[in-house]
Amino acid sequence: MLYWGPRAEKLHEVLFMQTENQEKERQRLETLLYFERRAWQSGFRRVAGVDEAGRGPLAGPVVAAACVLPEGACLLGINDSKKLSIAERYRLFQEIISLPEVDYGLGVMDVAIIDQVNILQATFMAMLAAISCLSRPPDFLLVDGNQLPSTNLPGQAVIHGDSLSQSVAAASILAKQTRDQLMDIAQDRKSTRLNS
Repeated sequence: MLYWGPRAEKLHEVLFMQTENQEKERQRLETLLYFERRAWQSGFRRVAGVDEAGRGPLAGPVVAAACVLPEGACLLGINDSKKLSIAERYRLFQEIISLPEVDYGLGVMDVAIIDQVNILQATFMAMLAAISCLSRPPDFLLVDGNQLPSTNLPGQAVIHGDSLSQSVAAASILAKQTRDQLMDIAQDRKSTRLNS
C-alpha cells in the first residue's frame, strides 16, 4: 500500500513546479530564436547577433561583440545582460566562450577614438571590428538597436534585440562581461599607481 502524506504531496508540488518552470523556459528560448529562425528560413546559415556595452557610461571604452550560435541552440537562462545578476552573466559568459560550436568576436574602441569620432561612430567601429574577428564571416546580422553599422552584409536592426534574440543576448553578455573586466583591470592599475 502506498502512503501519500504531506511530505509526498510537497515533493509532488516541487516536481510539478520544476517541470512547469522548465516548460516556460523552453518556450521563452524558442521565442528568443524568432529572428534567427526567420533568417535561417530565408537561407542564411551564419546569423550573427551583435551588441555593445559602454555607450551610456561616462568613462571607459565601448565594447562590441558578434556571436554566431549553431542553428537551434538553446542556452538556458540567456537574456539581456542588463537583466542578469553578475553571477548569472559570468556563468553564461563562460558557457558561451567554452562551446566550440559558438563563434564570437570582440571589438573595443577606447576613449581616444570615442572622443575623436563620437560615441555612435565608435560603437559602429567596434561592431565592425567584432564582426571581422569571427572565424568565418556571417551572412546575416541581427544588431541590437535601430541602426545597422555600414556594411555590405544583409541584416536587421532589432530594437531591444538583446531581449528578443538569443544570438544578440549572447553578444550582449560577451560585450558587457568583457567591458566590465577591462574596467576592473583599469581600476586595479589606477589603484596600484595611487598606492605606489
